[in-house]
Amino acid sequence: MTRMVEEHKEEQRSIQDLERKVFKVSVPLSVSPHEKETFRMSYRDAYGRAERVASSAKAPERTEALKGFLDHASRSGDTQQAHPVYHLAVERGLFGVADACRETRPKAKER
Repeated sequence: MTRMVEEHKEEQRSIQDLERKVFKVSVPLSVSPHEKETFRMSYRDAYGRAERVASSAKAPERTEALKGFLDHASRSGDTQQAHPVYHLAVERGLFGVADACRETRPKAKER
């Protein structure tokens, strides 16, 4: 029984490590701690906007609404907006949107 509990705990740690890698907020290495927090605040704001777009559309239209949001971010070069759209798509199982993110953002393919 104890071995099973330990194996379960180890699996949970592995899952958490993978989730941290997928959902990590990218921040340049050369920025100050204050600037890092500014990046994180920008991410939270962008995630909230993506979430509102996803929540405002009915289920069948949700994918298209987020793809449109992603397209706009890509056209304008807004990588800070594209990143949270990808995360939201992965969390909600909207794999068409996640795949579109990976196609337009080479680093997302690594995650």
